[in-house]
Amino acid sequence: MKYFINEEEREKSNSCYIEFQHGNYDGQVWKKDSICIDEEIFYDLKLKRLFSSVLPQFDYFGITTVDTEAMEKVKAAAAGYLPETVECIEELDSWFKADESGENVYTIIGM
Repeated sequence: MKYFINEEEREKSNSCYIEFQHGNYDGQVWKKDSICIDEEIFYDLKLKRLFSSVLPQFDYFGITTVDTEAMEKVKAAAAGYLPETVECIEELDSWFKADESGENVYTIIGM
């Protein structure tokens, strides 16, 4: 992955990350199958603005659940952003679609 790292890589880093988990939040953070994005990359790609513009419930400092329909809106809105932002959202979407749990949601755990 170009924009995201896995939990093992995050554990070795000193940076701050936003975590993406498959399914609904269950009270645990830094799960082994989570992916994380450095907060600086999140900022540089204007992902806070993107998610906030599409998801009224988006909480940069909290927990946000994103379903399939919302993800489609995020992907559509990303087209108006940097090419790197589009690429990042495509990477996120591939991870989201690879979920084998059968849940059609993922959770963003903010700062």
